[in-house]
Amino acid sequence: MRKRLYLVIAMLAALSMVAAACGKSTTTTGSTKPSYKIGLMGALTGANAQLVVGSEKGAQLAIKQANDKGDLPVTLSLDPQDTQGDKDKAVPLANLLAGDTSVLAVIGPAFSGESFSSNPILNSAGIPSITPSATNPGLAQSGWKYWFRAVGNDNSQGGPAPEVMEKIFKGSKVYVADDNTAYGKGLATIVQNGLNARFPGALVGSNSVDPGKDDYSDLANKIVTSKADVFFWGGYSPEAAKIIAQARAKGFTGTYLGADGSKDTTFLSNAGASGEGAYFLCPCADVATIQDPIDTKFVSDYKAFANADPIIYSGEGYDSANLIIEAIRKAGKPGSDIAAYRTSLGTNIAQTTGFAGTTKTYAFQANGELVDSAVVIYLYKVVGGKFVLQGKVKDLLAKV
Repeated sequence: MRKRLYLVIAMLAALSMVAAACGKSTTTTGSTKPSYKIGLMGALTGANAQLVVGSEKGAQLAIKQANDKGDLPVTLSLDPQDTQGDKDKAVPLANLLAGDTSVLAVIGPAFSGESFSSNPILNSAGIPSITPSATNPGLAQSGWKYWFRAVGNDNSQGGPAPEVMEKIFKGSKVYVADDNTAYGKGLATIVQNGLNARFPGALVGSNSVDPGKDDYSDLANKIVTSKADVFFWGGYSPEAAKIIAQARAKGFTGTYLGADGSKDTTFLSNAGASGEGAYFLCPCADVATIQDPIDTKFVSDYKAFANADPIIYSGEGYDSANLIIEAIRKAGKPGSDIAAYRTSLGTNIAQTTGFAGTTKTYAFQANGELVDSAVVIYLYKVVGGKFVLQGKVKDLLAKV
């Protein structure tokens, strides 16, 4: 009897050891995937953060979904670098990412100025980058081999501005101002040139101001005394909100038209009642209004993940991450030569065609710009303190 008891105990112990060994093997197998990162550069804090945090959340969601799916040869994480929208602060962060051999690609930089200063560093390291929101046209003319843009540029959003002002707003006198940044000044110049070419005499004044101030009364006075019925702002939302509020206080009753740089919740909260009725041109899609299974699922997943609705460039950040993830899936597991692997990712992204994202179907030109068919510009209006989509600019202009 005692021998039988010993035998049973021995058998149970042996089974326990086998089970433990099996469990250990499963855990080890699951951890054999190497860990790599996708960098992200943009203003995650500061006055312009609301233009970037949506992209960050979208990218985080895409990476989580890819890891959960389990079909990648690597385990990915997002490595966000906070540039605060400053072109000088972006440089050391670009160097940090470039020198990290676990970084395979970068989403961003988010703004044009920091893109001009830091993309040469990323390019030298052979790191492919996709910006979800930097719109200066000159970025595509810099010769960076594996740089891509997930939205239309300022020629796309600023180009139709004169027609929007004349045909939709019925404006005849336009005042244009900018914030002296690579983004704002470049955009304002495009609009001014378009006005002079299409509607000579419509431009009644222009001015450049420095960002970060509280008092823009001098500009507000110029807008009012010009008797403009449309004011176009090339710049970001903190200044836009102050300028339109101060102009309204001095009697400006015309229409405000901005672009993607001022279309965020900062403008809504800071401009208050003065921002009601303001319009914005933007290459950013309102994913909540797109009746498509991909977008419906994205909006639902984003809300569950971020505990918030998608905001400007949430969809583009998600798409940018997925474009990189798909390139990794095609390239397979990285070897010892990370430079060669980064090159293969850049090649895969460049060869993208028919990639169905949340905001568009992606394909790229040789210079990193989207193909023309993928570029869509939208018009939004502030109604009841919210951005309300008016439609695609091309469709709206065709109706008037």
